[in-house]
Amino acid sequence: MRIGIYGGTFNPIHNGHLLLAQTALERLALQQVIFVPAGIPPLKGDDQLVDAAQRLHMVGLAIAGHHSFSLCDFEARRPQKSYTLDTVRHLTEQFHSDCEFFFILGDDCAANLHRWKGIDELCQLLQFVQVRRLGCDLPERTPALLTLDMPPLALSSTVLRQRLGSRQAIDHLTPAPVAQYIRRHRLYRPAAPCATEEP
Repeated sequence: MRIGIYGGTFNPIHNGHLLLAQTALERLALQQVIFVPAGIPPLKGDDQLVDAAQRLHMVGLAIAGHHSFSLCDFEARRPQKSYTLDTVRHLTEQFHSDCEFFFILGDDCAANLHRWKGIDELCQLLQFVQVRRLGCDLPERTPALLTLDMPPLALSSTVLRQRLGSRQAIDHLTPAPVAQYIRRHRLYRPAAPCATEEP
């Protein structure tokens, strides 16, 4: 069985994430892609990172109905930082020993791969797959990767947060249930200015 693992903050998840996962599913002949939202990512700053439980729920909304996509809450439910090594060890224990694992990366994550904890062990447990949208160059220290190309897509979680911050629509950029959840819970809105007293 060939299984893809797709980790990230998904802050929030959008159509680009789903297209990337579908591209890997089809071109690598995977039976399943497991989405793993990070709890506390070790290599990213706060940057409007909403609660892990909310990001987990949004991913669940986004992949509902996709029979080849599933959700893993291992990282989101942990109180400590999310290290891929711990997650991969956990997942390999859940499946038969004859399963092949492929860790799906976007360009930004692939550029930092050499900095990951336990990277040598990870390279023995699975194959890293870079789905290239931007075609950026990687550091020389980057471990060997399978590479899949997909058309450039000017869409990112940052774009969604910026649009939400300026009260622009995002319904065409993320699945409708996710957009509705964000509106209902008023996520990614700019903080209200603090009231100050007159001197």
